[in-house]
Amino acid sequence: MFFSKEPNKDFNNYTADSIKFANFQIILIGLCVGCIAGFFGIGGGILVIPTLNLFLKIPIQFAQGFSVSLVPFNSFGGVTGYIFGGMKKIGIDFPYLGFVNILIVIICSTMSIIFTKIGLNLAKKINKNLLKKIFAIVLLITSLKFIFT
Repeated sequence: MFFSKEPNKDFNNYTADSIKFANFQIILIGLCVGCIAGFFGIGGGILVIPTLNLFLKIPIQFAQGFSVSLVPFNSFGGVTGYIFGGMKKIGIDFPYLGFVNILIVIICSTMSIIFTKIGLNLAKKINKNLLKKIFAIVLLITSLKFIFT
């Protein structure tokens, strides 16, 4: 069933005191995810969510929250790199600022702000096991697209 009628028990059992992992684990995850995401030019969320969930046993909904909270920091580093790296080759040629198309940024950011709230509300209502399966299917489809194109 898509929507569980029972409240998700992970939310009740997961507290700040229940987080039991060493800082070196988080540092290692951050280093690995940052390097891989930067190398491939992908969002780190597709890596950090399953990593936190599988290795640190953080419930998927919380891992999603952590992942989203990393976006501004990851984005700032990536955007500045693409702007300054592209300035040497392209410069400023509206709508481009280096390798960044400002119009696409505005449109995608606006849609993300609007629809992230809708996705969050939906994720909170979906059974956590189904949410994991949906996430895995999205990763599989994305992987297959990269392999075959």
